[in-house]
Amino acid sequence: MFIRLANSEFLGSFNWSKSLLLGLVLVIIDWLFLTYALNYDSLQPGDALDYWNNSLNWQEPYDSFHVPGYAFALAAMRGFAGSFLEPSGILFVTTLLTFSVAVVIIHRLGGHGGGECRNAFGLTAVVIFVLWPMVGTTYVAYPIADMFGITPLVVGLLLLVNKKTLYAALCLGLALIAHKAVWPFVALLLIAHLISARSKLSFVAIGVTVFPLGVLWVFGWQHHESASWLLSKNLAWEFQSTGSFPVLDGIFGSLLNGGSSGVVKGLMVLGIATVSFAAGVHVWRLPKNDEKKWYSLAIFAAILTMVVTLNEREIWAVVRFGRLLAIPLVWHFGEVFIALIEQSRTIAFITGWTIVGMIGSQFVFGYYMAKIWSAGL
Repeated sequence: MFIRLANSEFLGSFNWSKSLLLGLVLVIIDWLFLTYALNYDSLQPGDALDYWNNSLNWQEPYDSFHVPGYAFALAAMRGFAGSFLEPSGILFVTTLLTFSVAVVIIHRLGGHGGGECRNAFGLTAVVIFVLWPMVGTTYVAYPIADMFGITPLVVGLLLLVNKKTLYAALCLGLALIAHKAVWPFVALLLIAHLISARSKLSFVAIGVTVFPLGVLWVFGWQHHESASWLLSKNLAWEFQSTGSFPVLDGIFGSLLNGGSSGVVKGLMVLGIATVSFAAGVHVWRLPKNDEKKWYSLAIFAAILTMVVTLNEREIWAVVRFGRLLAIPLVWHFGEVFIALIEQSRTIAFITGWTIVGMIGSQFVFGYYMAKIWSAGL
């Protein structure tokens, strides 16, 4: 079956709408599994509940740990839906909507410049993004803020690629107040833009990007009476080493002190770091010097920055946001990959079973999250 499907005509038939439908079906199946098979409540203690509580107090958006973009969206959805949706439904619908936008944009980015093969490249990027091991659909079915942060980031990247700098700045500015984990991506994408496509509008765009976060910081400074309020909790919780390793505590701490789940986490982070470094070196050595090269390097560098700096408590963010590798991997290796699965039955077979494994990993992680991790709260 895998071999029959591995041809450019079939892959090319998956435009953005079919790719989106595929992603939505997979997420809804995962949500049904979590909600009804595992009886998992997304509003038990954790990030989703924190964001929901922040949305109830949206008039004072000065949580020192989380930026308020997702809370604002939840408050707006609650106002729109009224009593029609329960809190867990509001969380899920909001996340599902942003996921839908992200999938369409990932398809567009993956296929950018792909000519007749753009749909095949777009589908490849979507499959990587949606089925990213463990968290691809699980962290949509469990509606934390990751997708709300990723969506304006990838929209901004698409606009940068299409030379719409000021519109990109608006989206990247939204990303900054949507999730702190995207901050290194935004910063490095803007640096990449300055290197590869600087124009008269570039520095205006940087000002537009940082303006929403700057306003939030100033008002929060007044509220907390502290200039460091926006980072104080994150620096202590996310970056301070939990062991004897001043850097790479996330990997070594997980492998040495995290038990069996820590070993899995550490190995996954190590694998993502290896792919990011190896692919980054390859892209760096490419003779062409276009924007997509620099935007790719920005994504690789942002992920490696997280690997080096985050401690054991927060290193899982590398896995969560590692799905953004779908974009540069397809840009630079997609053509070779499509050719290989068309020409080699073995590669097509391995790819098919890899996809099956990626789907299976969502359910394995969902079970772990609902029955093992939650039991320790």
